[in-house]
Amino acid sequence: MADRVEVKDGDARWLPFSDGTFDVVVFSLVLHNIHGSSERKKAISAMARVFKEDGRLAILDVLHTSKYASVLRESGMSSVERTRPYLLFFWPARIVSARKVRDAPSLRSRCP
Repeated sequence: MADRVEVKDGDARWLPFSDGTFDVVVFSLVLHNIHGSSERKKAISAMARVFKEDGRLAILDVLHTSKYASVLRESGMSSVERTRPYLLFFWPARIVSARKVRDAPSLRSRCP
């Protein structure tokens, strides 16, 4: 799998990739560590921007998952779902998933 997957470390609010770069975007236990809902919204908008049409996105987190789902819907994502809570360590975690629809509005203006 190492020949098909690359892990990058950086600031989730300012992803250094072109629009529509990835088929799949996954964030695990990341977003709740970003302070302030407006800053988390920047990260979610950046995620939505970098995945391809018909791409898939998944966010695993322990806090704010209903807000993540709302931001994804506002960003033009489709099939946005939020799972029931799963016990992870000592906090319940949820997965928020989404797809990008072919005619979604441009996301470039929402994330520098």
